[in-house]
Amino acid sequence: MNACCQPAQEPLGLGHLAVVDGDPALPRLLAHQFEQTGELWRVTAYRTGAEALAGVAAAPPQVVLMEQTLSDGCGIQWAGRLKSRHPQLPVVIHTAQGCPEKLYQALRLSLLGYVVKRGEETDWSTHLRKALAGRFALCAEAERLLPRVFARLGPGNPWNLSRREREVLHCLCGGLSDKEIAASLGISDETVHVHLRHAFHKLGVHDRTAAVRKFMQMWPGGGGGGVKMAGRDFDKTNPFLTLLAYCVVRGAKYSQAVKQHIKYQTL
Repeated sequence: MNACCQPAQEPLGLGHLAVVDGDPALPRLLAHQFEQTGELWRVTAYRTGAEALAGVAAAPPQVVLMEQTLSDGCGIQWAGRLKSRHPQLPVVIHTAQGCPEKLYQALRLSLLGYVVKRGEETDWSTHLRKALAGRFALCAEAERLLPRVFARLGPGNPWNLSRREREVLHCLCGGLSDKEIAASLGISDETVHVHLRHAFHKLGVHDRTAAVRKFMQMWPGGGGGGVKMAGRDFDKTNPFLTLLAYCVVRGAKYSQAVKQHIKYQTL
């Protein structure tokens, strides 16, 4: 099913957008927002991943906005198939409820966005412009999920750290205070202290500085070798790992690092 959204005035011709969603309400909402902002997108709507795969091949869009769950399977898996055929195509996943596992899968496939829908409050125009420019389009809720996502990565777990201990250490490497770690992970300050004590024991260290130094040896650029970070000159082949390196290796707070990366870095 195809639908064109063309406002009366056309001050901003942004390109061709493919929306993959079984619910026709989203294309209508997008049309309304585009009219309000005066932006012109040519919108093609697909109900299934299979339709999108065939349609994108016939008429490639500039950006794809794909539902996380489709009637014919996982939207992220369909997005991966699209990326295998069209590696440079920006794909943004949208969902009614954020999930660290799904965000992890999306970013590992080098998708450029993950947006948790909040009805008419969702600023679709901003997210789509970021993706069109090749930048990460992550909503605030997705940013809050990043510490849990990062805990899935790394070349191993030689210290037998628990999942939660790794999440706490990721936050510590990002420069977060105990209160910020607790808020980010949804746990109490005391629970943060308990996880840190256990992690210090397993790492064989006695303070936070030593823990960060040792834990960062697991990451690209954090110990010896790996991805070299030089200003904003990131590896363009894997946006997820560059975002990871920026947040962890550069030692900035997650929220600040992500916002800077989204604002300034074109992948």
